[in-house]
Amino acid sequence: MSLTIVTSRNPQRPVALFDTAIWVPAKRFPRYEVSSCGEVRVTSSQRPIAPQWNVAEGCPARGRYLRVRLAAAHVKTTTGRRWVFLHALVLESFKGKRPTRKHEGAHLDGNVTNNHAKNLVWSTRKKNEHHKRSVGTHPKGPPCPKLTDAVRERVYNRIADGETNTQIATALKLHRKTIAKLRAAPHYPFEPVSRYAT
Repeated sequence: MSLTIVTSRNPQRPVALFDTAIWVPAKRFPRYEVSSCGEVRVTSSQRPIAPQWNVAEGCPARGRYLRVRLAAAHVKTTTGRRWVFLHALVLESFKGKRPTRKHEGAHLDGNVTNNHAKNLVWSTRKKNEHHKRSVGTHPKGPPCPKLTDAVRERVYNRIADGETNTQIATALKLHRKTIAKLRAAPHYPFEPVSRYAT
């Protein structure tokens, strides 16, 4: 296996301390190479693959990680490609396979755009969540982040009016457990306003 060392040229992500990239074949995707700076390219043409944000519709807080669309060795059409998280691809290529199914990729500096191999480690969910809290990147905010602020406000107004979870869930076409989560979250900074207040 030969390694190629080049200078990183990605203007969208400053590399700061890491000014050179080491390219290795991507694990599970032999058509591609991965750099230690978190870049991906096609092996044959050296064409870079641009990562995209994994943004779930209406829920930007969950779509915080970059991903790339790659094809496995036996796939010859674009329909057979699959999305792979960039940090997981870098970890597999430089640090080895995921130790267990309970492990996930963790960014040591808390910056999810810094997918440099030195910034990534395999970590359990519990340790990763603890680490996010310690570096201040744990998503804090309203419960049930898939709900819009307007829907959440309507739920809190109905809670303030004394309606039950079942009544609110039926009226707003939500699940009762969603209403229960919102009711059990007194830390959320919301001032309920009664619909019947004058």
